[in-house]
Amino acid sequence: MENEAVMPRKSPRPTPSKAAPGAAYADGVSLELRLAFGHGIRAGRQKAGLTQTEVAARTGIQQTYISDLEIGKQNPTLSTMVTLALCIGEDVSSLLKLPSDKPKKSQAGKVGCQASCSSSVT
Repeated sequence: MENEAVMPRKSPRPTPSKAAPGAAYADGVSLELRLAFGHGIRAGRQKAGLTQTEVAARTGIQQTYISDLEIGKQNPTLSTMVTLALCIGEDVSSLLKLPSDKPKKSQAGKVGCQASCSSSVT
């Protein structure tokens, strides 16, 4: 037993007392991107003349999940983003553009998603 190697003890993980620096900022960015993606999916889906049910049937993604994505309630994987973008004939990067990235002269006085959604609702 004298020659037996002694394994160092692992110290328990420290319990974080505060959120990591920048966590609040990252959460805000994540929400903005989820909302932008949701708006892009809805606008692209409507432009393609598809219902949520039709997108669900074509992609195998549940209609309720698509609905949650469109309102920014879910955080999709990259694979899901690509699948939906291909279904509606859009590029993933265009679906992630924030409304402020797409200025529209006729919408100059309006703010946020309402401004860019109002022209695509039929």
